[in-house]
Amino acid sequence: MRRLTPNTFAWLARSLLLVTAAHGVQGCSSDEAAQPEAAKDMLPAAGADAQPVTAAADGCDAIDLPAPGDGQGVQFAIDLELAPGQEREVCKLVQLDHAVNLHTSLGAFTHGSHHGLLSQTTYHGEFPTQNVRGEPVDDPTATLDCQGVGDLWNAPGVIAFGRPAGGTASQLGAEGVLPDDTAIKLASGDVMVMNFHMINLTDKPMRACYKQNLNGIPDEQVKTEAGTMFYYNPFITVPAGGRASATTACPVSEDVTLAAQVSHMHKRGVGYRARLLDGDPLAGGKEVQVLYDGPEWDEPVARINTPALSLHAGQWIEWTCDYMNPEARDVAQGAQTMDEMCMFIGTYWPRSLHMDNCLVSNDEEAPSAQRYLGKGTMNGSQMIDCLNASPMLYSGGGPHDSAARYQSQRCVTEACPRASGRLGEISAGSVDPASLDCD
Repeated sequence: MRRLTPNTFAWLARSLLLVTAAHGVQGCSSDEAAQPEAAKDMLPAAGADAQPVTAAADGCDAIDLPAPGDGQGVQFAIDLELAPGQEREVCKLVQLDHAVNLHTSLGAFTHGSHHGLLSQTTYHGEFPTQNVRGEPVDDPTATLDCQGVGDLWNAPGVIAFGRPAGGTASQLGAEGVLPDDTAIKLASGDVMVMNFHMINLTDKPMRACYKQNLNGIPDEQVKTEAGTMFYYNPFITVPAGGRASATTACPVSEDVTLAAQVSHMHKRGVGYRARLLDGDPLAGGKEVQVLYDGPEWDEPVARINTPALSLHAGQWIEWTCDYMNPEARDVAQGAQTMDEMCMFIGTYWPRSLHMDNCLVSNDEEAPSAQRYLGKGTMNGSQMIDCLNASPMLYSGGGPHDSAARYQSQRCVTEACPRASGRLGEISAGSVDPASLDCD
């Protein structure tokens, strides 16, 4: 077992960043052992702004979502077949054949899915010939089973989300969220990855589909580049038959404007609250205002800031997910529906890598700047000892590694905030865990 010390602990900071990029609203992964009964709770009701669905059709023919006109944007689609009761998550690389100044987006997927999303990658011009694990890939444009958007490809930022066909439209990409002169800039040749998680709740084979429209504005109209905050807590533990909360915080590293924000949890989520603080929560930062508050986990509605909200360097965004676990097993953070998540997602401008993924510097290779605020009593030394004795498993999902992930993640969730909140600095070797008492 690898021994963790302040000097060798730096690997964890990078692994946590990879977890953040790999498992977001994006959030649930496939597994051969599907759980259709539990998954039934995931189906949202139709809303007033529903996208029409053709009941007699199958797959992409079932989604009535016209593509943007020539020069006005692009539509991507991904489909897959599922056996009765099967749960799958798939990824597919797609490429822009022309630049798009993304101003609004609209996506829809067949009923039964937990999510569909589109993420930028670091690839441009040519498709990669190997995945992030260094494994060769014969056909990178094929639809491949995956565990989150960053499982196979380097995908640092989600840019568009779908909603169920027959459900409400995704408001983060709605008209009016961004100013008329602001857009997410996508270049010709940019490679993106579609991520689609689907559960077949029927007793018959089916074909599912996710369509995503990216609607652009002319070059001469764009004055400011926008970005997407995509913040993910890799440490969540909810004991069997019990309640728990998971709190994370991210610094506002530079002055930006927040247009809209939304939550993401799985079905054990019973409450969510995001707050803007006037400083570091470990230094007594106080609430400036509530950014998002609501118990919905299956189809949370984005909160549009009217007017858009100015955030200032030195402030912090803190978000908390509350859980109730009725099951007779422990639940940990992970990539499948049987696992849990806690995310903060926002659309903002001007874009920076700092703010996209909550990094310590404006470099996509930088570690996370997040503070993981545990609810327990372990001090810094006890937290490190616990991690040393654990399987050190933070990513993954499903029943095969659930217990190991719970055992690893509890070392952080059961530490006190003063210790768990300094995990990034311990990773960087700038803080001695022995100095982090809980008094």
